[in-house]
Amino acid sequence: MKEKTLVLMIVAFGFSKIALCLTNTCTDFPQKITACQPYSCQLQHPLVPDSISQKKIVGKSGDRCRYEESMPNGVKMQCQFKEASLKIVAEEWRKFLSGAKASNTSFNPMKTGECKISGYGL
Repeated sequence: MKEKTLVLMIVAFGFSKIALCLTNTCTDFPQKITACQPYSCQLQHPLVPDSISQKKIVGKSGDRCRYEESMPNGVKMQCQFKEASLKIVAEEWRKFLSGAKASNTSFNPMKTGECKISGYGL
């Protein structure tokens, strides 16, 4: 079976900034992030040929959900999502997985401090 390619937005930049292509290895992501269940999948990064980004839901840590994403060139995003944020993240993923247009959400986990990026000399 040939893998389908879907277009999704990266969480770190508020969904409306950078699009990523992914193979259908991340189709269960919305359900898993809503429940904060440990899960991992891979994304093909469109800006860095032959490069893969790894998404990983680590699990609960107190009242937060730990999430990590490894990106090309040693960049790493680490998040500690609040429960309310998980619902927003999951809904955005559901929209993109169904082929819906990007929403204009004001949610930006970088600005709220829920996510931090390291590497790339940052």
